[in-house]
Amino acid sequence: MTTVNKALIGILVAQLALAALTLTRGESTHIGKLEPIVAAFDAKGVSRIEIFKEPVVGNSGDKDGNKASDAAIVLHKKDNAWALATHHDYPADKSKVDSLLQKVAGLNSRGPVATSPGRQSQLSVSETEYKRKLVIHTAGGGAPITLYVGDPAGSRKTAVRLSGRDEIHGVTGFSMASISAFVSGWVDTQYFTVTESEVASITVRNAAGELTLERDSGSWKLSDGQAPGQTPGQPPGQTPGQPPGQTPGQAPGQTPGQAPGQTPGQAPGQTPGQAPDRPIDSEVVDNIVKQMTNIRLAEPADPNKAVDKPLATVTLRMKIPDSQGSDAGPPAMSVVADEYTFQIGPEDDDSRYYLRRSGDSRAVWVYASNLKPVIEFDRDKLYKTDSDDK
Repeated sequence: MTTVNKALIGILVAQLALAALTLTRGESTHIGKLEPIVAAFDAKGVSRIEIFKEPVVGNSGDKDGNKASDAAIVLHKKDNAWALATHHDYPADKSKVDSLLQKVAGLNSRGPVATSPGRQSQLSVSETEYKRKLVIHTAGGGAPITLYVGDPAGSRKTAVRLSGRDEIHGVTGFSMASISAFVSGWVDTQYFTVTESEVASITVRNAAGELTLERDSGSWKLSDGQAPGQTPGQPPGQTPGQPPGQTPGQAPGQTPGQAPGQTPGQAPGQTPGQAPDRPIDSEVVDNIVKQMTNIRLAEPADPNKAVDKPLATVTLRMKIPDSQGSDAGPPAMSVVADEYTFQIGPEDDDSRYYLRRSGDSRAVWVYASNLKPVIEFDRDKLYKTDSDDK
């Protein structure tokens, strides 16, 4: 027998031994059938979803229960629509909730990547160690479905384990990132928006007083602020018998409408010392309008919160659409332009201001950097300085 034949016989014996070992271990060499991890999952029957963040080491405390108060996010059905129970029942974005439930329904596996209980902690899918815990309740009652979502488990796969089972599966398209534990992942962060150029006038009332500005051929001008029933040119608060335009306490010889202490030649309504030809800084007003026509939330707030002394109250008055005006002749007296009023309340510890729109059942926290220009808006900021023109 040649050396080559001996080598071939040796290889054959090794192959037979490997085949025998495989058969005795009961392992199959074929690819498993693709099967759902959550059997018979009915997305339409879901009534409540609880999302838990990664527990703090040594302080998870949720092994024996899934209390809603422990969850970072709780979504529930209210009046046949999704809302955030953890955030004052703020309306949830239906498309985002539907996307999550579709992903749960689409969780399929050809077999587990691990079954040992010891691997649960290693892959962060145990009852006390996980990246996300998802608890799904159905309207019909019964035991909730609990999924533990953990670390990567192979190429582009994430470890997932169904509560009550030892099998750990590697799945695609389902990770910690797709199960947000932050409110911004479940709502439309656009609280309010209208077209900036369609604002006809804006009134800002804050600690510095009240200013109303109107659009005027692409720029802004101060409104005369005349209240219904006042004599034309009469400032608000003027007592009967005063000459039109004269402010209370005006000294004899002052120009009508001139505030006490104003120098001759100052325009009515100008503050003492203000140059008569000092123009309004339209960019300042545009910035205020921009902030109030595009409001994004940092987080939902309690709509029932009392705001006895608002830091600012802002009213936007919109233009009357052309279809209701010029094309059909002068607008009818009954046509009223849309008007929106906002109250801005106190700042919280996270540098956010409380904001609520009149007639809206929702309220929000807005980052202070967006609303501070409104709260601090005053007459001095309204006019251009000499340096602005250089």
